[in-house]
Amino acid sequence: MIKTSLKPCAAALALSLPALAVQAQSSVQLYGMIDIGLGSFQRPEEQVVGGGIINDWKRTAKLDRNNEQTSYWGLRGKEVLSEDLSAVFLLESFFRPDTGELGRFNSDQMFTREAYAGLASKQFGELRLGRHTTHLFTTSFLYNPFGSGFGWSPTIRHIFSGNEGKVRGDSGWSNSIHYLSPKIAGFNLSVMAAAGEKDTGNGGLGVVEAQSFMLSYNAGAFSTTLTMQDVKVGAASTQGRSQVTGMLAASYDFGLLKLSAQYTEIADKPTGFEDRIVQVGVAVPLGRGKVLASYGQDDTDSTDDTTLKTLSLGYNLPLSKRTDITVVAMRETQEEGVALAPNANSLRNYGRFISGNSYGFGLRHRF
Repeated sequence: MIKTSLKPCAAALALSLPALAVQAQSSVQLYGMIDIGLGSFQRPEEQVVGGGIINDWKRTAKLDRNNEQTSYWGLRGKEVLSEDLSAVFLLESFFRPDTGELGRFNSDQMFTREAYAGLASKQFGELRLGRHTTHLFTTSFLYNPFGSGFGWSPTIRHIFSGNEGKVRGDSGWSNSIHYLSPKIAGFNLSVMAAAGEKDTGNGGLGVVEAQSFMLSYNAGAFSTTLTMQDVKVGAASTQGRSQVTGMLAASYDFGLLKLSAQYTEIADKPTGFEDRIVQVGVAVPLGRGKVLASYGQDDTDSTDDTTLKTLSLGYNLPLSKRTDITVVAMRETQEEGVALAPNANSLRNYGRFISGNSYGFGLRHRF
């Protein structure tokens, strides 16, 4: 009787094994990161304007967010379709932890960090369709000691941040196709294209067409990446405008310290404006944490030539695998050079300097 009663159980178990196998090959994960802190800031975002001229940067003390990294939460999933092919998806949303609001700003959409579905093959690489972080932004944060922080990283501040930002098309492209190659002899190639789909409003950030590539080489302690992007702008005020940006970056980990460097050129058409941006950085292990230092300089050639210099010094201390704190001091100096006189074709030299010092403490937690 015992043997007879076990037969239905064995049959039910046998029938359930295929379903269990399928479940074991599929996964969905909830994750994210919160960055928030305190600081006293004096920087180009806090302008003092008089007579149509920026005279100074006002000092602001506040509970601030996203100085080390922009807070976000996300869902990612994977389903194994065969031995070499998987279906993947990813949805990531920015948020503001100091107010609890979604997005980086009020008009930001829900999943603007990333939103895609795709197919991944170990042999042939990965194809993704949706919204993707640009190659330029990825290269910018991988090769500087302050990462993707809009508050402290000279590279991010000079290329993407606020009033200083020169690059068009945001740090992510909507309606884009993204291909990532498998690693071959240390090399990885990634290409991306965004059609824009005639979205010239705020949601499309005026981008009507964009293409980019990222070629990386990694061999032990050495890493280097070349990135280029071409963005055409379609906003009513800038019809026919286009912009080409290139960045060459490299790093070497000596063990006692890690050096990084970046060189970026931005060419705007038909305005003829150009930017040349450099960054050198170092991360030195000290105690349980690291001393971080980064210097960046942005030289702008336009009708009002300027040079912006940023020096950031900090210490990052991990409290656990998921939580760390950082203290940072930053000095920025902006020099206004030669500019066109308002009522003549001649040039005049303003020779004005504006400087500001910022200090802050940040807490970052990953989940």
